[in-house]
Amino acid sequence: LYNDSPDTPLVATEQQPPAINEPSLIGNANKAPSTVATTAPAINQPALPDLNTSDAEIKNAARQLNSALAWVKWITTEQAIRKFVIIIDNLTTGKITQKYLPIPKPTAPFPKTKNDPKTTSDIQGYLDNRSFERYTPYVNTFGQINNTMTAALYQRYSPLMEQAFAELGYSDRNFHDTLMQAFDVLLSAPIVESNIALIRPSVLYQFADPNLE
Repeated sequence: LYNDSPDTPLVATEQQPPAINEPSLIGNANKAPSTVATTAPAINQPALPDLNTSDAEIKNAARQLNSALAWVKWITTEQAIRKFVIIIDNLTTGKITQKYLPIPKPTAPFPKTKNDPKTTSDIQGYLDNRSFERYTPYVNTFGQINNTMTAALYQRYSPLMEQAFAELGYSDRNFHDTLMQAFDVLLSAPIVESNIALIRPSVLYQFADPNLE
């Protein structure tokens, strides 16, 4: 998906954020005082790091979003931006790239209800409602993230994300639109009110309904 070889480093371009103007005050200095143009001072931010050496700054930024120890550990991965971009790209097709996902799997065992032994179907049981509780720590962690800070950091590192996304070879898409598509996929996940049947074609359980996989 991208070249990890140290012999072919990628060249990143440092970008400074533009000055922020207040649209309601833009005008000409010769006009009436109520329409005099004023320009807000530029926000002094350090230059963007090179994509190849951005991990240290990304880890520090993660601490600003949520200081929980578990969260910081999730970001202790090399090439964090590149891996994040790959994860989002795969989410648009409903796939989770566990190879690049730094979030650990639930430690609690997978609970299920037993199937009626008299049945002759391939159903091997049903998903126990306690299974959802295994993800409570993740929900709590993400729920404590500072949304305002998240938006600010996304805006700052957007050029690096777009650069990493371009390395994947897409010529007709950008990362921001891909991120929006990934959100749509997550939000379209069905809410199942009835019991969820399980099958076990091999070692691992699967949903009997392929639309849930």
